[in-house]
Amino acid sequence: KMVFKRFTEGRRKVAKSKDQEYEIEWMSGYKSWVTSVKLTALGFGKLLKQVDEKTRSKTSVNELLRD
Repeated sequence: KMVFKRFTEGRRKVAKSKDQEYEIEWMSGYKSWVTSVKLTALGFGKLLKQVDEKTRSKTSVNELLRD
């Protein structure tokens, strides 16, 4: 049985799809990629929005610092 620990900051687009995959760290220390569709079905929708928001804010800060 795999027990969720946390989302890492890893996020990637699935080839040939509009879906995204998120990197998950499990309590065992193992990391894997899971699609947003599956995570939403498992009840992680709210956490996905938080991860997306955090990623967007980091991207915008990095863009401001480069200019």
